[in-house]
Order: sequence, then C-alpha cells, then structure tokens
Amino acid sequence: MFAALLSIVLAAPTPWAVNSANTLVWDSKPYLPIGLRIPGTLEAIERADKLGAKDVIVELPASGSGWSQCFKALEDREMRYILCINSLGPMASGIRVEPENLRVPNINSTRRIDLPLPGVDYGWMVLADQRDGSILESKRISASGGTIGTNILNEGGGNLVAIFYPYQKNLPYLDLWDGFDQHRDSMIRSLRLSPPGPGLRGILNPLGTVVQFPSAEPQYVPTSRIFRLSFESYLRKKYTTVSAALRAWSISAPDFDTFSVLSRLVPLWTRTRGISYLWDPETDKTYLCESRKTVAWRDIQELFAQANANRVARWCDSLKRILHVPVVQEWKGYSGPYIGTQPPVDGIGVSMEASSIDGMLDQPARAAALLDGWKHGGWFVVSSVKPDAQMSDALLTASVEDAVSLGARGLYVRSDNPADFDRVKTAAQTRLTALSGSRGRYLPYPLSARNPAMVQRVLGGVWWVPGSGEGERIELGAKYGSYRYAGEGQSFYALWSRIGDTKIKIRVANPKEIQVTTVDGFPVQFKVNKAVIELALTGSPILFRGLDQAPIPVDAFEEMLAQTTEILRLFGNGVPNADQELLMAKDFLEIFPNAPGKTMAQAAKQLYRVAAGTLDYCWLEAESSPEYTFSEALEDQGCSGGGYLNLKTEVSSDLAPHYARYSVRPHRTGNHNVWIAARMGPLDTDSLLVQVGDRVLRVVDPPVSPYGNGFAWYRLGDFNVQGGSMDLTVEFRSRLPKDVAVDCIVVTPNAFRPDALTPPIVIPKAN
Repeated sequence: MFAALLSIVLAAPTPWAVNSANTLVWDSKPYLPIGLRIPGTLEAIERADKLGAKDVIVELPASGSGWSQCFKALEDREMRYILCINSLGPMASGIRVEPENLRVPNINSTRRIDLPLPGVDYGWMVLADQRDGSILESKRISASGGTIGTNILNEGGGNLVAIFYPYQKNLPYLDLWDGFDQHRDSMIRSLRLSPPGPGLRGILNPLGTVVQFPSAEPQYVPTSRIFRLSFESYLRKKYTTVSAALRAWSISAPDFDTFSVLSRLVPLWTRTRGISYLWDPETDKTYLCESRKTVAWRDIQELFAQANANRVARWCDSLKRILHVPVVQEWKGYSGPYIGTQPPVDGIGVSMEASSIDGMLDQPARAAALLDGWKHGGWFVVSSVKPDAQMSDALLTASVEDAVSLGARGLYVRSDNPADFDRVKTAAQTRLTALSGSRGRYLPYPLSARNPAMVQRVLGGVWWVPGSGEGERIELGAKYGSYRYAGEGQSFYALWSRIGDTKIKIRVANPKEIQVTTVDGFPVQFKVNKAVIELALTGSPILFRGLDQAPIPVDAFEEMLAQTTEILRLFGNGVPNADQELLMAKDFLEIFPNAPGKTMAQAAKQLYRVAAGTLDYCWLEAESSPEYTFSEALEDQGCSGGGYLNLKTEVSSDLAPHYARYSVRPHRTGNHNVWIAARMGPLDTDSLLVQVGDRVLRVVDPPVSPYGNGFAWYRLGDFNVQGGSMDLTVEFRSRLPKDVAVDCIVVTPNAFRPDALTPPIVIPKAN
C-alpha cells in the first residue's frame, strides 16, 4: 500500500501545522477559509467561483470518478480545496448480536414470524420460555428476499420469546477488515490516476461517509477470513494455549482444541438480554458458558479497538505523509477517530444545521471539548453551515460568531442560496481573523448534567461545553447547581449559585487537600473551620479538586432534611415506614460531617421517597414497570431514578407490540394531565401514545425542558379521574425501526412545569 502511495508524491511539500488556537497554519500563515461546500461537478465549481468563493470543500467518491476534471477546474481558477470523500464508507458484514432488539416476546400461540432485514442471508434462532428462560429450540434459519423467518410451534399456550441472530451485509458500522482494505485500495488507485494539485488543503472523511464508527461494545461479530485470522492470532498471543483460552471463556464441555474454532464463535448475549451460549456458524454447534465470568466479548472488543486504532491511524498517516495535507474527520458521535489525547486525525469537522442557536452550536461545542484534550493541535472546521430558511440574520450572525468563539477556524456553507454565503461571510470574517491566534477556554460537563449545565459563556470568556468524559449531576435542591466530571485529563466538582451572589458554608470530607479555583484558573479565597469551608458563590461555577466526594452546601442539606422531617411530622404513619424514615434522617445528621457527598445523595432519595405519597401528582419511573416489552432497562445517572427504559428494535409493533404497563393511583378525582420525559426524534412522536382506561393520549405540544443525553418533556393531553387505581400503558406503535427511551411519567391534576429530572417538592398541608 505504502509503495503505491509513494508514486503519488506531490511536488514540494508545503509546511503546515495546527497551532494551539486550532488554526491551520499553511506556509507560515494562518489559513482561515470561509467558503462553500459543493458537489464535485464543473457547474458547481463555476458557480462557486462566480460567487467569489476561493475556498471550497469538494465532494467526490473514493472511486476517482470526476476527480481529474474537478481538480483541473479548481487549479485553473486558483481555488483552494479540501477533498471530501462522499461515497459510502466500507460497511460491515457479520452476525448481529442484539437480543434486546431482534426479539419477539409474548408468543402465546403457534404462528409464523418473518423479519424484514436488508442484506440478511441466514441466521440462528433461539426459542425460550419467557417465564424462566429455559431454551426450547435453537436452529439455523434461512432468508429470502431480505426477510428471515420461521414457524413457531407453541402447543402449551404459555408465553415464549424468539431471539434472532442474523447474518447481514452492509451493516451501519465501519468495516475494519475486508471492506477497509477495498476502500483504501480504491482511493490509492484514484490518487495515482488523478493526483490533486497544489491547491489541496486537506482530506475530509478519509474513510468516506461513515454511518457509525465501531462503539466500545460492538454488537456484531464479523465472519470474514481476515477478521478470523486476526482474532486467531490475537487469541494465540494472549493465551498461548487453547486450554487457557477455554478457561478464560468459561466454556463447558468443549469438543475442540484449536484457536481456529475459538476465533469463529459468536456470543449470544449482551448486557441484559440473550442466552449464555456461544454459537459456531460453521458447524451450528453451541457451547454453554458462564456469561458473567467469560471474557469472550472483552476479547472481541479489544481486537476491534486495536484494529480501529491501528488500521485507521496507518491510513491517516500515509495520506498525510504523501499528500502533505491535514486529515480531518467529521463528527459522528463519541466513537470516531478523534477520541483520545493523541488521535490519528488532525482536526474535526462539524455541522451547523438547525433552526436555533442551541442546535447550531451543539456539534461545535462537543468538538471544542474534544480538541481541548488533544496533546497536539487540532484544526477546528465547520464543514457544513446550512442556515435555516426561517433563521433571521441576527440569529445566524450570533450562531456563527459563537462558533468562532468556541474555536472554529474555518467555515464552509452548504446552500444553493447565494445570500447564505454572504451572510456567513459577513458574520465570521472579522471575528475569525481576530481570534486566529487565540485559544478557546472550556469548562466541560458530562452529558448527564445537561440542564442546569448548558452551552454558554461563563466567567472570563470560558465556554461551558459537553465533554466526552463521565460524571453525574448532583442534586442540591433549587438554590445550587453541581456536577462531577472526569475526562480529558482532568477531574473536578463544579458548584454554582442559582439564586445570585451569596456567601455559603460548604461541608467537605478532606479540606486540607482541597483546591478551589474559578473556571478560568484563579484561586478562590475561602476560610476553613474544621471541615467547613466558607466562601462567596456566584452564578459562575467554581471548581473543587482533590476531593473523593462532592462538596455540599450546609444549608442545602439542612433544607432537604427539614423538608423530609416536616412531611413525616405532618403525615406521621400515613407515610410508609415512617418510624424507620425518621430514624434514617437522624442518622444522616450524624454521618453528614464525615461523608457529605454520599449522605446528601441518600437524603435526596429519601425526600422523594417520603414525599411520593403526599403529593398531588404521581411520578412514575419508567424502568419500574412490572411488565414491558421494551428492549431493556439501563442505568444512567443523568436520568430520574438513575435509569430509563430503552426501546431499540427493528421488529414492527404489528409483529410484537412495544409497551410498558404501570399501575397509577391519583390522589384526586377530576381532570389530570400526562407528561412523559423521553428521548426520541421528531418522527417518533406520532407513534407514542398513552392509554389510560378507555382514553388514548398522544403528544400535543413540542418538547420542553431538555436535559441529560437527549431527553425532554412531552405533554400528552388529559383525562378524567373518577377515583381508585388504574392501569396506564405507554406504547410505541410503528412499523419502522425505533431507537427511543422513556425516563419517567407524570400524572398531575395541576399545571406542571418540568424542570429537567427534578420532581417538584411542595410541603403539603395535612388534612
């Protein structure tokens, strides 16, 4: 491969670098393009030239079609260009292991099941008793015309569940094996036959249009020869002997003794679903194993991670060395080749295509946090600006200026409207030049802490941005906001006031080792009295380092405990386990000084638990459903109750209904509203409904109060309560694939104003 690329070497390499301000420096000068993103046609190039755009991103396929004439046209006009590979990147093929997705539950009679799955060839089907999980049948099944199916025999009438493990081509993941090699070889041929000229300024998306990069937990196992040989080599190197590998994989009664067989086995489980067997697609034999002990998935994940890092890195490095230009990857979520402190790419491209400032800044803010953690400079490019037709000049100007302040050092407009190019150019030009040597400053927050944290400027021009690290929102009541963050080489607790400037006392576990600074790095003066810190707090966060648990404002803890004890005083034995709850509250007072963070977390849970039976509204945790056909309940500290109910399925609701059932007992009669906190797209709202008695409710208003990792609140209309308990069912009715989640449901007789994931606590009056 490298030898082939050597024949493409451009004339004399132009020295380039990316400085600390995320600016590409070309031939010792800052390169600050404001241009157009265009298709690779002569007509588009001519149009861009007439508009005065001397910088373009030109989209061309990896096959080389149209390269020669486009490069010539660009060079003749002395235009500078980034080559964007817009053909579909190499897509994976393999056996999908998604038992939470490809499953049909509640089969209570003999029936036929047919699943339409594009590119399906064959598969494995497991039929199990839904009650105890015992396996009734497992077999290979065939496919025809993009559909895989089988007859299910159920003579007993009990509920059965069928799980499918299909082999599919063209899965929406980057193929790191055969497809990768084919894509690389295709680009090498294209570059050899049609080398770009001196106007080239970069390569965008060197792997083509990627639907999804491999995640940390791959949900398919390739069957290609290259994968299996690589996996066999990996296993041989790691374990040395087959017997050691079999022990690590916890396989019971193996009938083989070669790494070759081991390398082709497919685990049939994931985090919460599936069966504890490994399947050999070559022989259709299955092997029992202990899924809680085996490292089978871990070994597959490690090989994926190695291939993702090594193969992508070598390809990017080859392109840079031969073409003498930076390689940039567009944002595709938190699993792309831009993750880490020393990624193989030289920059990140982001999109600004939305109707609001928040939407326009979403990707730029995420990229800013990632680039801030790189050990080398990273070019920050807005590779696609597509102004909404309804967006005013003022809003567009503000969005573009904010993107440049966040660190963007190049913008390319994708629009057929000539006025859009002028609008963006006018908004960005002066600011881009002024900030070309300045490095942005950022305060990251975990996605789980979104709302109250949000993308905005805070003290000293520092930007609050969603980071790729982990952490959680810390519940402190209405007066304060707080979260923990660990990522990009830093770890801290953030704390700020939501009621204006105030002086407070903060309890910490180890005050001698604490470091307190403003977001822009200046020390915060404070007094220490034993384990209590006294300082001034404002609306801008201050950062605490050197702590192993959260710093807690004393008045926030006292207020939360006072609310709990007041409810217990007013309602006495009307609260379940009231005596025990009162004793627990007294214990919290004693342990708070030594463990403030942990005690506060427990006190918050107690308050919501004690208040639940005394409030006018009913707050239901979605994951608490006693009966559901959603995919699985997952943990997420950015959600109410620390978890949510996830539905990721390609099974039509006509074939297997998607529902979660609850029992709700409103405390009043009369009219009640239903609200749901969910993560879903605009097209999903039509398929969501709630059934209460004979009433069917649907989404009636746009989402409000977004929070966490994509959640927001939806109102679903009202119904009349006559009294007593009733069944409430949440359903998604659709024949299309779904990837949605439900956090919680609220049934309330009063006006409800959602505030992220915090239940409103009002001390009621006892009857």
